[in-house]
Amino acid sequence: MARDAAYQDERAWITAEDAARRHEKTKCCTLWYWKNLDRMNYVYLIAFTTLIAIILAGALTAHKRSSRPAWDVDRLPTTVKPMTYNITLTPSIEHLNVSGAVDITVNVTAMSKFIVLHAFEMDITGYSVLDLSNNGVVDIKELTTANELLALHPTSPIVPGLYSLHFDFTYNVTGDLAGLYKSTYTTAAGQNRTILTTQMEALDARKAFPCFDEPGFKAEFTIATYKPAGYIALSNMPPAVDVPQAQAGVVHFQSTPRMSTYLVALVICDFVSIADTTTSNVPIRVFAPADQIQDAPFSLSVATRVLEYYESVFGIPYALPKLDLIAIPDFAAGAMENWGLVTYRETALLYNGTQSAASDQQWVALVVAHELAHQWFGNLVTMEWWNDLWLNEGFATFMETAGVAHLFPDWEMWHQFPADTREVARAADSVTGTHALHSPADEVISRNDIDARFDTISYEKGGSVLRMLEQVIGSTELFGALQLYMNTYKYSNAVSEQLWQSIDISIKALLYNGTQSAASDQQWVALVVAHELYVEVEAGWRFVAGCSVDLPYNVTQFMTSWSSKAGYPIVSVQPATNTSVAVSQHRFTAPSVSAPDTTWIVPLTVTPLSRRSINTCARAYHWPPTADAQQYHVNLTAACMLGGSGDALLANVGGDGYYRVNYTQDNWAALTRAVLDGSASSPLTDLDATTLLNDAFAMHFFNLIDYSVPLELLDAARNSSRHHYSVVIAMISAVNHIGRLMESDAELAALNAYAANLLPSVLANLTTDNIAQRQDHVSALLQGDVLHFACRAGNPIRSTVSQLFDAFVATGTAPHADILDAVLSEGVRSARPGATDAVWNLYETTTVAAVKDTCLAALASSTDPDQLNALIAEAFSSGGRIREQDRDVVLRVIGRRSRVGANTVWQFVKNNIDEIPSLPRVLGVIASRMSTEEEANDLKRTLDANKDAVDSLSKQVLVEQVRVQSNWRKHNAQGVLAWLTSHM
Repeated sequence: MARDAAYQDERAWITAEDAARRHEKTKCCTLWYWKNLDRMNYVYLIAFTTLIAIILAGALTAHKRSSRPAWDVDRLPTTVKPMTYNITLTPSIEHLNVSGAVDITVNVTAMSKFIVLHAFEMDITGYSVLDLSNNGVVDIKELTTANELLALHPTSPIVPGLYSLHFDFTYNVTGDLAGLYKSTYTTAAGQNRTILTTQMEALDARKAFPCFDEPGFKAEFTIATYKPAGYIALSNMPPAVDVPQAQAGVVHFQSTPRMSTYLVALVICDFVSIADTTTSNVPIRVFAPADQIQDAPFSLSVATRVLEYYESVFGIPYALPKLDLIAIPDFAAGAMENWGLVTYRETALLYNGTQSAASDQQWVALVVAHELAHQWFGNLVTMEWWNDLWLNEGFATFMETAGVAHLFPDWEMWHQFPADTREVARAADSVTGTHALHSPADEVISRNDIDARFDTISYEKGGSVLRMLEQVIGSTELFGALQLYMNTYKYSNAVSEQLWQSIDISIKALLYNGTQSAASDQQWVALVVAHELYVEVEAGWRFVAGCSVDLPYNVTQFMTSWSSKAGYPIVSVQPATNTSVAVSQHRFTAPSVSAPDTTWIVPLTVTPLSRRSINTCARAYHWPPTADAQQYHVNLTAACMLGGSGDALLANVGGDGYYRVNYTQDNWAALTRAVLDGSASSPLTDLDATTLLNDAFAMHFFNLIDYSVPLELLDAARNSSRHHYSVVIAMISAVNHIGRLMESDAELAALNAYAANLLPSVLANLTTDNIAQRQDHVSALLQGDVLHFACRAGNPIRSTVSQLFDAFVATGTAPHADILDAVLSEGVRSARPGATDAVWNLYETTTVAAVKDTCLAALASSTDPDQLNALIAEAFSSGGRIREQDRDVVLRVIGRRSRVGANTVWQFVKNNIDEIPSLPRVLGVIASRMSTEEEANDLKRTLDANKDAVDSLSKQVLVEQVRVQSNWRKHNAQGVLAWLTSHM
């Protein structure tokens, strides 16, 4: 999925307002959702909220095996495997219920005393078992249910063979956004309409029909459904027997290829569509309500072009005869990759060319590209179990950037990647409660365990380590290896180790074949030969000369060190001689935190600043001598040696490595001077400067280096001519994080005074004449972020923005979409006359979902507790203007926008703690704004009094987080205040 709306909106929170929408929108590949959350604050905040979500998810109800019957299992037995499903559903949109039947052909491979599968929140009204070897009926003495399981107990054990299981069932259709559920919308004419749709991932196919609801149990699905007159029915495959929209009847769909239950999809709606066809003749359609279909052409274009790109780079055709994309009005995630029928939130699929911002356009492109990458990674080849979810989501995160970068090269997607993906990942991965990309399967069992895997680690860390791997071995080599991986495991399942082995085999085959081009038929023979040879080769072989890949470790060794270990390293470098560098590594954690010693096989790039422009110096990889080496030396070639006493080292050149780097004090000073030099002749690129800023502030916030190091870097960037998106976002993110920890009026005044002039040359280009004009894409993204930041800091440009808001109130004409959030938020925050009514009016009258999101984010910017309480009350009212799916998002946006907002949300949570959706994330936002011992004690008292709200470990982490922030204040606040005062 694209992260859930709250989660893919959390991905959109990363940089300023954009990054937060991703984590909320896509989370279950379900991308995460809101664009208008403070993404620049999110980089540091997500580490904490992710930790809390992980820990809370781990609080399971313990069941002693001795107290559970043999059929009450955590994982289904593999001795009964489904082969085909024949599903018939008769849903009633009028009465909101479903009656259905399913026939499942299963292969029993061992004597079985029972057959167990999944069913949840339904009534089983009939059942039978047929022995297909003789068409005899198997006598079933009992059917039992518990813990989302359904067990059939025969009078005598079932012998191996083929059987057909039949179930009749009924259930009610609700609006809980899981299984088969209802969604509603209102037409432009004011008519209320209801549709039915599905969301099966991760564990909710069992709410739609009895099934073997685990990803490893792939089968073919043949689906038939009744639809009323005036509606159409869509599923994964085209209809075999269709019914005209004007008529009621049963639509029969063609059988799917082998796939997992979580990919089954069905939509019964009255939408319309637009269509296109790829160069390989795949028909693609985009569906939406008739009043919104005019906003679908952009996503249709992206879908068509990116599918063609994926077919080209993967070397494997799209597997189904059609591809539909559909906008769902009520949707918990950002999107869901159902094979052949991809479902989206409206904001992730519909782009209005005049009312949507550049960030909205980019969001649509990314989510479409993410979901279509899943048609290969996840659908064609599926992880064996949820402990390897990153094989789905990490690849989709990596490929969404690659896909959009290919379609829109001027968007500079790989330059946005550090802020939008890598920093989000490393922030979350810095805490001791994080998890590895790949964990033992028995550590991911319960529904809570599985839901918790749809997180920053599986998405952003997965994408980040794949980007690192691509840079190490090369794009051609990586995509050639992925072709082998997918051809080997298509229509089946895989685990992490099989991916790494496929890459090893593929690269080695290229050597044996003497070419690095894409795999051909001849090369396929070489791949097979290499597969046989590989098992005879000892670990640690080195590639021969002439190959672009030169590793002292095979890929399996190298990447297992990154996929099987939690966290990531901080690498310290310092000159030993002019031609050697002393290197040490340890896990990146706060000094006060106890964490196990861990080492990684770090692909270290390190070069003297004086040699930065020499590609053989900057891009040469230096490897640890052994996989567990913690301290070692690397040698520089004569062409890459240090240039003298004034020279300095730069490591992780370009920033693609998934690690942080620390230097000596003198080296930091030299790097700071290089950041100040923003000229074309500077030894540092903008990506280098971005990496240095991100690393320095992250290390400081963990008390690993003095505050003067990152602040001097920040000041150098401020006084340089570095205006690139990645540098500016890193600067804004750092200042926002400091602002969350400042308390007194003097501290906040000093920070605002400094922040107001943080981006003088950037702001100088924003005048009354050009502020509302559409810029190039990256400038448009930056303009909205910079305006938002400058207004909150009190920059004089606020007066221009306020004038734009007053004009909006007077005329009802919304400002340009790229600056809409900044203008509306400033108007509400500064309590301009008529602000709240004007924004609510826009929210109620616009038909563009992205504009509605922007309005809610603006309303959340108020610093008036009464207005914020009114907004919360509206979100939690039954039948109110805000959809139920957005309740927790509203709380989190309010909490992120201001300390007043966080305090207001905290009071609401204390009084309504049992009603808060996604409570761990909401508490994480609140705690991120607390920085005193008194607040820590208040948090502890509240959670002690509500013991069932969160588990004891989550409570401990929340309280300790506030105390860590309090400790930061005690040791750094006065020093930072003095530094800010002297640098205004």
